[in-house]
Amino acid sequence: MKIKTITPLFIIFFFFNQYILSQKYYPVVKKNGDFFHEINIYQGLTLYSLSQKLKCSIDDLIKHNPGASAGLNLGDKIYFPLARKTLLHKVLSKESLYSISQDYLISIDSIISWNPGSKSGIQIGNELVLKNGAVRLLSESSSKTIESESNQDNSIIIKDDKLINHVVVQGESLYGIAKKYMVSSDKICQLNGINPSQIKVGSVLKIPLKSTIDLSQNEKSVPLDKGIDSLIKPIENPKIAIFLPFGADTIKSLKAIPHIIPTLNLYVGMSLGIQDFTKNFKSAEFTFYDYHSPKVNLDSVLLSEKMASMNLVYASVLKADAEKISDFCKANKIPVIIPSRYDSPSIQSNPFAYQLPLSKRAEAIVIANRLQSIQNGHQIVLVRSISKESYEIEEAFLSAYQSFSESPALSKVIEIDTNGFKNVVNTLLPIYYVSFVSQPAEVKAILKRSKSLGNSLVFGSSSWTKIRELKKNFSFIYAEASGPMHSGSASLNSLYVKSRDRYHIMVNQTICRGYDLINLLPKLILLNEAESKGYIYNVKFIQKDLESYHENTRGYLYRFVNGTETDPIFIK
Repeated sequence: MKIKTITPLFIIFFFFNQYILSQKYYPVVKKNGDFFHEINIYQGLTLYSLSQKLKCSIDDLIKHNPGASAGLNLGDKIYFPLARKTLLHKVLSKESLYSISQDYLISIDSIISWNPGSKSGIQIGNELVLKNGAVRLLSESSSKTIESESNQDNSIIIKDDKLINHVVVQGESLYGIAKKYMVSSDKICQLNGINPSQIKVGSVLKIPLKSTIDLSQNEKSVPLDKGIDSLIKPIENPKIAIFLPFGADTIKSLKAIPHIIPTLNLYVGMSLGIQDFTKNFKSAEFTFYDYHSPKVNLDSVLLSEKMASMNLVYASVLKADAEKISDFCKANKIPVIIPSRYDSPSIQSNPFAYQLPLSKRAEAIVIANRLQSIQNGHQIVLVRSISKESYEIEEAFLSAYQSFSESPALSKVIEIDTNGFKNVVNTLLPIYYVSFVSQPAEVKAILKRSKSLGNSLVFGSSSWTKIRELKKNFSFIYAEASGPMHSGSASLNSLYVKSRDRYHIMVNQTICRGYDLINLLPKLILLNEAESKGYIYNVKFIQKDLESYHENTRGYLYRFVNGTETDPIFIK
């Protein structure tokens, strides 16, 4: 069975996932950063019988549900921690990669990475290794639900690459079949050349597949995780810790040091953001940690009782310190903002980390989203790396771009590597080359080719701006998280007045960046907003899976021209 042949089942699971899970398993919710089974108390259920069912002690139940010590009441909810471990799952009838990912609360990408053969599809009886899979608890109604499903659905489904052949069984109607596969009955009749009265038991009907759903899940949060996050009660009076190269106690002494001005501007912007913080929160307690001073060190700060009570932490701009702070926040389940871009396994494996600057993968997503809106008869050519070191980034681009495949005007992507990319395009048509190769020789070959054609643009990686060989005569477009200031707006004028009156400093991009750090990110993280826009940032955080960090997937495009990295041209 190939992946695209299960699209109708994928759609059915997408819309009815919560209903099915509520019948088969106890629902899972997130409380204080941990996942719990949520169990409704019904007549006759006691702490003892529940402990027997869950195979735990009564003390364990009371530990997570202090109110249960007085007894259980009808309608109460009991929460029991969700366990995870490596599991072996045998594929059953009607199961898809999506449904399995939902049952075990892991991403489709993770399942494929552990079971490479599943990329081309799964079949009944296949055994899948599921690392860190959720050990779900069956609800009381699960046995009845499973039995009911097996009795009601006796249809025979044979699949090929394009259509589903459905064999009509006793009791089925055209309306019921159309509803099952989420296609119109008119389409079924038209495809099979019949009218509704001609449907009989044993008839074989061709059912058209829908192909507008992206099965890869590469650029989407795990749907169940998104639902869980929405259950978290917003924090209205947060405690926030900020680690910077300096803190409030050293600000005066740094004013006379010229090279510290950019950092000083960042601090001014954050200070202005703190003063306006009550626009979104009732109040907040901010603590600056000047851990580079002689009397303080990072370890002593992280071991303090106060740090363990924080609701949000801004990590240091120094990589080693940021990793140490991230590890602390992961252990204590505290959201942590990473203000700089690090390709750090430690940070990227922290589900409580939020990295604002774009990762290389996120750059690819930004470019894909922009290309689908500006292409107009262009050839889109993805030039892949010969060494495949950029494979994940290239796949992220393809997945994001192809998520718009329902648009009939969308140009298809031509894929080729740097050995043969010169010969696969019609040079008379305008071309958009896209590549995330990292070898200078490969980058230079692509840019030379584009320059010689004169009717093409190259979309590449921000890391190319560091390649010395490109400092002259080459141009390309790349993505960054921050955009330009939009002067003239009422809100920016207000910020200008505050900065001038309080600090005697003209507003600049660094001040706007500091302001957005304080006023934009807490809204997304602590108030569960899906996406938000500030003075120079437009931010939307996503996770590849429940075990990875949150990466920003919103950004802006710039043109790198003749080495002018310090003053790039913003692409409108």
